[in-house]
Amino acid sequence: GSDGWASELRGVDAPPTGELRGVDAPPAVDYSPVVFAVVTDLHIEGGFDDSIVQNIVGLLAGAAARAPAPEFVAVTGDLIDAFEEPVDTGPGSKIDALRQIIDGAPVPLEIALGNHDYYVTGEALMAVTDDPGARTQLFEDELGIPPWHVTTHGDMRFIYLNGMIGPKAAPSLGLNGSLGDEQLAWLDDLLDDGVRSILFLHQPPSSILEAEDAETKAQQCDQQDGP
Repeated sequence: GSDGWASELRGVDAPPTGELRGVDAPPAVDYSPVVFAVVTDLHIEGGFDDSIVQNIVGLLAGAAARAPAPEFVAVTGDLIDAFEEPVDTGPGSKIDALRQIIDGAPVPLEIALGNHDYYVTGEALMAVTDDPGARTQLFEDELGIPPWHVTTHGDMRFIYLNGMIGPKAAPSLGLNGSLGDEQLAWLDDLLDDGVRSILFLHQPPSSILEAEDAETKAQQCDQQDGP
């Protein structure tokens, strides 16, 4: 009767997942949440003792004290309001203030650059440095912030892009971001494997394509389920 075979089934160990189909079981996926915080537009204007900087220090301490605590804080650009050139990197400088914020942060900071990080002080309200490449290198040399980069937490990628790299950034004073061919190609390759990803970019991109014949998986949309 049914009670007999039901009791027999209860006494049999279930085969491993996938064995019934004759294939290897897929690797387990970690769907546990990733807790993180996001801050943006710090606009530092002075040294470490400046009130804006101290407000940032307090903000990060408050974020770290939350429950659950964030694994990291994504800082998505405009760290500095503008630099006087040549850029001062010594004690009391804006760069030194940033260095102390990063080194003393209670949780890791993962940073993208914004348009103001490429501005210079002067008569113009907004003016992009004449040498953006040198400014990019400055942040990497002094603070360890790469032009663009990726981190992994759980089974997710967190991708930090730079909208001041491509040729279309400066004409708009950085208000519209431009990634450039090299960064787009890097992003294209990175997204190719379908791993869930979150992208951070300070300003909206002026265009995803940097050339008429450019194609990238980063801008392709799956229309199969669309109307």
